[in-house]
Amino acid sequence: MHTIKFALTLAFIGAINSVNFGQRQVTGRVIDLETKKPIKDAKIAIEGTSIETSTNILGFFQVSIDSAKSLIIESPDYELSRVQIPEGNGFLVGLSRNKKLPRIDSISSIREEPASFPGGMQKFYKYIYDNLKFPKDAKSKGISGRVMIEFAVDVDGSIPPESIKIINSLLKSCDDETIRLITNSPKWNPGMRKDQPVRQRMILPIVFKWPGW
Repeated sequence: MHTIKFALTLAFIGAINSVNFGQRQVTGRVIDLETKKPIKDAKIAIEGTSIETSTNILGFFQVSIDSAKSLIIESPDYELSRVQIPEGNGFLVGLSRNKKLPRIDSISSIREEPASFPGGMQKFYKYIYDNLKFPKDAKSKGISGRVMIEFAVDVDGSIPPESIKIINSLLKSCDDETIRLITNSPKWNPGMRKDQPVRQRMILPIVFKWPGW
């Protein structure tokens, strides 16, 4: 059995298999970030739908999706997480213990009003690519790809600098540029639960691709 090595908080592995009717089957695994042990009975929900599943004793789950972009993952004593579904292979999710954040009791309640960028994700990525400065060393080396970044949207919509973490590195200069973009991001709309704002963790890809590549 191969040892799974993490890049800070989360790494993407596994496989996504094509299925009929425009859907694909996502296979993932949920584990404790610190102990690396599987988390049983974690709730997995496709954001914006009533479709839910749960992890087995080894932390694995499968779900069929079509146009969905994100999953909401919840387990008692852990931070509720919103994870963007990768386009390539499946994924492994490491959950952090819920130490200081308010407890989220219902996965369906947060799904109704997740944290969001003003104007939606298209506006977020417009902000990213309007302000992204492609690192010179990445261009000279012909490097392109994506950086996966994790951050928290606080109850006031701000992004605490200490919550920003690179979880899938590309090149140090690209990582640093991604952190700069998220640090300088306009305020988000916080996730809401029972008309009260709650803190929520986000995991998103930032793609570095030089025009013409």
